[in-house]
This record gives sequence, C-alpha cells and structure tokens, in this order.
Amino acid sequence: MWAAIASSLLFILKSSDALSTHPILLVVSFDGFRYNYFNKGVTPTMDSLKPEGSRAEYMNNVFPTKTFPNHHSIATGLYPESHGVLGNSVYDPVKKRVLGYSADLFKNSEVTPIWTLNQKASNGRHSGVMMWPGGEFEYKQTLPTFRQPLDLNTAWEIRVDTVIGWILHRSTPANLVMLYFEEPDRRAHAFGPESPVVTTHIEKLDNITRYLRQKLSANNLLGKVNVVQLSDHGMESVTFPRIINLTDFVDKTLFQEVDTSPVLQIFPKIGTVKEAVREKKEVYKQMIAVKSETGHKRCWDILYKEKKINAKKVVKEIKEQMRLKGERMQNDFEGKENTLYQTLKTSSKNRHYKIYRKAELPERWHYKNNPRTPPLLAVADEGYGFHDMYAAEQYFTREWHITMSPKMVFGLHGYDNSEPNMRPFFLSWGPRIKKNYVVSPFNTIDLYSLFSKILELTPPKTNGTGIYVEAILKTKT
Repeated sequence: MWAAIASSLLFILKSSDALSTHPILLVVSFDGFRYNYFNKGVTPTMDSLKPEGSRAEYMNNVFPTKTFPNHHSIATGLYPESHGVLGNSVYDPVKKRVLGYSADLFKNSEVTPIWTLNQKASNGRHSGVMMWPGGEFEYKQTLPTFRQPLDLNTAWEIRVDTVIGWILHRSTPANLVMLYFEEPDRRAHAFGPESPVVTTHIEKLDNITRYLRQKLSANNLLGKVNVVQLSDHGMESVTFPRIINLTDFVDKTLFQEVDTSPVLQIFPKIGTVKEAVREKKEVYKQMIAVKSETGHKRCWDILYKEKKINAKKVVKEIKEQMRLKGERMQNDFEGKENTLYQTLKTSSKNRHYKIYRKAELPERWHYKNNPRTPPLLAVADEGYGFHDMYAAEQYFTREWHITMSPKMVFGLHGYDNSEPNMRPFFLSWGPRIKKNYVVSPFNTIDLYSLFSKILELTPPKTNGTGIYVEAILKTKT
C-alpha cells in the first residue's frame, strides 16, 4: 500500500516539473559500512558506480569512532571537541546530567550543520533530513524544511521515495537531502561483522542503491542530482573472553561510567557530586529566605525576630559553609579521581585497555578541549570490550532471539580512529563529479567543504580544509 501511495505521489510531483534552481546534493549514509566490505562480493551496483564517479579507498574519521560523533562531524566539519558530541552519550557539567540522544546533546550555538547553512541561505534553498542523527533539531534558530526522525519501522524504499518527493516538491523543492540507513551497523553489533547476517544486509544496501538509481532515472534526475554515499565508521569482532570487567579492579560504587564499549567516560562518584549540588541548592534557599523579608516572611520571623539572629551574620556563615563544602567536595573528587586512575593504570599494564587522564589524551584525537571531556577515559584495545557488554548481551537476546554461548561473536566500534577496521567508505557520482576518479584518503571533516562547494555556499570556519576531496569536482564551465 505504502509503495503505491508513494509512487502516486511521485507521479503527481513529477508532473509539476518542480525542481530547485540551485545545485542538488543527496548525501546517503550507511551506518557502520566498513571500507573493505566491498571485498565480500555482494555489492554489484555500488561496484558498477565506481567508474561512473569518484571514490576513495577509505576516509579518516574522528575519535571516538561512534555513530553520533562521526555523523555530526560529517555534518559540521568539526572535531568532537569543537561540536561537543563526544560520544553517543555524554555527561554535561553545565546541565549536571547525562545526555543521551536529544537536542541538548547536539545543539551548540557555534555549530552550523550543512543543512542549516543551506536552509539559512534562503533564496529558494530548502533542506531535507531523513533520520540523520541530530538532524531533527533546531540550529541557529532554523529547522530544515523537511525532517523525519529515526523510525526503524519505515521501510528503506519508503525513505527513498520520500526524499525523492522532497526534491520534486512543487512549492519548496529540496536542494540538499541527508538520508540515513541504520545498517549494517545494527546487525553487526549482534552477529559480528563477518557473519552471514551482515553480508545479507550489505547486499540489501546495494539493492537500495539500485532502487535509488532507478527512482532518480524514472524522475529524470540522474543528470541533476549529485549523490555522495558514505559511512561513519567500520566494525570489529569481539568475543566473550575479550570482555574486560573494570569492576574487578575498582569498586563500582566509586565511579560512574558514561557511554558504552569500547570507550567509557569515567567520573569519580558522580552520585556524590549530584548530592552536593542538591545540598548547595538548599543552602541557597536558606540564603534567599534570610535575605527576603517579603518573599519568605515567616522564615525571616523565625530567624530574626523570634530567635533574634543577626541576618547578616547568618548570611556570612552560610556563605562560609558553602565555601568549605565546595573545597571538601573538590578535594574528595580529586582524591577519588587519583585513586581510580592509579588503580586502573596498574591493572591496564597487563590487560588490553588504556586509561587516560584528560591532560593525557592524544592531541590527534581532538577530544580533550571541551567542557564535556571526562576526567578519565578508558579505551579498549581493538577487538576488546568492557563489562557493559554483558547488558548488551541481554538486549541482543531479547531483540534478536539469540541464544548466547561462549563462542558468540559480537561487533564493536569506537576504537582509535587509526585502526584500519574503523575506516568508513566514500563513493560519489553525479553531474559535478569526475568519472572514474580515485582521490587519496581524506578526513571526514573535509566533507563539509565538499558539500558547500557542490551547493555553491560559503562555509563558516571549520576544522577541515577540503583541499584534497574537492579534487573530485569537475571544473565548472
């Protein structure tokens, strides 16, 4: 039924001959599609497109090699320390809570995603975001004309039909569309990257590429739409014997971990910090009560009239109490941080992980210069994971009806971005793209410059340059 409705819609839109007068770009992301998955021999459509356009052997993505940080770096041209999405979840010291997928995780007043840049340029420019991580939120007080949050129940063909409809919209045709597919990442986590299940889904992604080509051709768009196909990261195999339980070395009541394997953000006793914050709020309430005769008259009567307490003296004492409590809290926090670090550092010497203080984080990760950067970061060696994977095991059992065994193989990503198996792929084709051109591997943060060039937009300052990847573009005549 949905296919029939979508086809009818496309026919109506097509008959209107609506199309943007600006260059058109469609960016398609296959989550977790490792660069060398093409070697599995199940991607005939994408293989056939290589001579039709430009490609790279792989791209250099950002650390941690996880979905949200990497999609946001592709969309903004910024490293995680600049855009603030340091993981799929983070602890925000300003909001004083853990942020999962939400506007609070992604939004940053300094960030301009490519769809926002295009939308704000106006003059008939319209953006569409189909399930791209972070794409449904407002940036710079601007929303894309078309947007749809992630819905795993929406068939892939419907997603393609919908974005084609956006491009052909009779009154607000999109000239930029970001299209996201959750596979092969989703299955690879549960079954491992080398499993037959993942191979099947790689084949399905090739099929959806063929479907996209057919729809573009049917609507006379092949020579008008520039398409960039890419991924955010790769995938590595992990087995039960390679799970490291940090709570074997450190009392789990001493710390809170944020995000998931293979990169854990570690905060000393976050519960204590929250408790101290609550106490501080109570102290503030006391101060307000003492200071405000009109707003808290009864409290004033008790403190000043009935007990004959000097209000100024009370305020001074409360302030001193706060100062001392703050010092004790800070000293306690630093003491626990040092204990955690030393204990984990010792245990890491003969185990497959590393522990970093914030100041020790490698500069090449571009991860440490952000208020959200944790005091400690545990990073597993490639092919290893941490104890949080035991919870993932229970989820996989429920979601995929898998019977767990010691021989089970899972998939993980997030490791050091220098690891080959974390590399994503890049393939592009369309009227502005050179044919049968191979560009040297480049940084994913350079894609923003490429997108801007295709769209004929002036980009804001980013962490990338775009010098190498822009070589895929034909000289404009």
